[in-house]
Amino acid sequence: MAFNRKSSQIVFACIGILVSCYAYYVETTKEVDTSYVALCDINPSVSCSKVFTSKWGRGLGLLENIVGRHHVLNQPNSVFGIIYYIICIISEMTTSLMAVKLVVAASILSFASCLWLAYILFFVLNDICVVCISMYVVNTTLLIGSIVRYFRVMAHQKHKEK
Repeated sequence: MAFNRKSSQIVFACIGILVSCYAYYVETTKEVDTSYVALCDINPSVSCSKVFTSKWGRGLGLLENIVGRHHVLNQPNSVFGIIYYIICIISEMTTSLMAVKLVVAASILSFASCLWLAYILFFVLNDICVVCISMYVVNTTLLIGSIVRYFRVMAHQKHKEK
């Protein structure tokens, strides 16, 4: 089987799920056991658990102000990531134009979230989070792939109409 755009989208989405599951594990473990040291906690300024347990680690740091800290929608960012990656995988299994548009919209939202969280990471928390940066790379790759797919589907539809 050739490694093509569709395969790469699925591989990157699976990587995203794995990294998000690890982030969820680190965050929830650190909440229960404050002495827990994650593999990604390299030193005080390179620490993923510092980021995940900050107020920006849940609901992008925004939902708590809107719905409250303990509301069901104020989930760890990794949960939203897992949902996004599942949407990406399901989208790759269909030829529906609506699914393509949905994943492009989700990818744009995900990318905007990455920009927000990268700003928080570097300029507010003054931290480097290897896991976070990995997710930024995955999400940027998925955004590019979804846009490429959108233009290919639109070109194919125009060709069919002729």
